[in-house]
Amino acid sequence: MDAGPNLASVFRSSVRGRRTEIETADEIARAIERAEAVLGSGRVRYVHPDCGFWMLKRPIVDAKIRVLVMGRDLHEGRSAARVA
Repeated sequence: MDAGPNLASVFRSSVRGRRTEIETADEIARAIERAEAVLGSGRVRYVHPDCGFWMLKRPIVDAKIRVLVMGRDLHEGRSAARVA
């Protein structure tokens, strides 16, 4: 299936590697919901950031990856309790 330009717009405000702001788990979960609305339920199998992390300091990248996992878990209804 060709998702066309709609898929790009779904994740435009999700985890962005070139921005230093740390997204919230709620923002990530909503982005996954928007992707499933475009692609269909169960079609989103991988959730990952764009490729701009190489420009950021390690603590920012670590925080962005942590919140990405938390957002995915929130979307899937998993417990938010994790060892950091």
